[in-house]
Amino acid sequence: INPEDADVGAALGAAIPAVGKVAMTAGNALGKAMSVSPEVAALAQKAEAMGVTIPADRLVNSPALNAASASLRYIPFSGRAGTERAMESQLNKALARTFGQDTDNVTMALRDARAKLGGEFDRTLQNNVVNVDRQLLDDLSAKLDRAKRELSDSDYRIIDNQVEDLLSKEKNFQIDGNAAYNVKKSLDAIGGRGSNEAAYARDVKKSLMQALERSLGADDAAAFATTRKQYGNMKEIERLAKNGAEGEISAARLANIKGARDQELQDVIDVAAQFVKQREGQHGAAQRVGLGSMATLFGGLTGTLPAVGGAMIGANALNRILNSNVARRSLLSNSASQGANMLTNILENPALRAYPAVLSAD
Repeated sequence: INPEDADVGAALGAAIPAVGKVAMTAGNALGKAMSVSPEVAALAQKAEAMGVTIPADRLVNSPALNAASASLRYIPFSGRAGTERAMESQLNKALARTFGQDTDNVTMALRDARAKLGGEFDRTLQNNVVNVDRQLLDDLSAKLDRAKRELSDSDYRIIDNQVEDLLSKEKNFQIDGNAAYNVKKSLDAIGGRGSNEAAYARDVKKSLMQALERSLGADDAAAFATTRKQYGNMKEIERLAKNGAEGEISAARLANIKGARDQELQDVIDVAAQFVKQREGQHGAAQRVGLGSMATLFGGLTGTLPAVGGAMIGANALNRILNSNVARRSLLSNSASQGANMLTNILENPALRAYPAVLSAD
């Protein structure tokens, strides 16, 4: 401490014993409340692999811990707001990777992905032939039968004309890539109308893309399958993104997606639902209770500190504990009881009265 800042040094020195008590209290609460199921532990490992750092309190669903961590949002310099912003940014980046982008700006990522993936579809189609195999013929026949039953005659003729146009280009059981590409462009235009026949045009295009994938060699087919998967993920989440230049998708909205077809996307959705979305609502009562209770607790413990100053230091200590690798590793150990006891012992240790040094070295 600079000699000119002697008052600050005295205040921090008085606060350090309180931090040890904060650690002990957090250790007791965590030790009593924690039971991490194998399924949750496995999902936490997936979150770590995708680059999302989960605080210890989000690994368990304890009402007491949920309330305590939520109250940290309302205490200046606790660091909790930064913790949550970082987690949400990491989640958005993991989401963008499911459709081939590497940014936490989901809105811009979706725009870039549409151009990139659409171009990849067109390039692959134009540079290869499409085999007219039994699967393609059966698929098209089934789609026409359904369109015949469900559409008016005039709407049905639109779809029937596209199928006839596609099959008319067949030579020796193959369709030239450029010819198939022209049909795809027509199907794209019809599918984007929002009219009765639009969904059927998209179904026909899907059959064409599947036939193209079957027509490619093993390496090209694998690359094209990835493109199709990423395009499907992009379409799945486009409706959730905000307009504007700085777009993100809230964890709560992401968690509400049902029935994702891609496992990578489903894992991101599960992480959002289990760990990232808020567990306590943000409202004025929580703010007042959180700040008031923290001020009373930490101000009383420190004695020489003003109440709010004690609250800030104690809240920062608790947030650092919840973010520590020690806490996470202890919770995710093979034995839940062993992990809880380990964490309790660590947090009750008097050495944590020098918590900045201990936690920065974990």
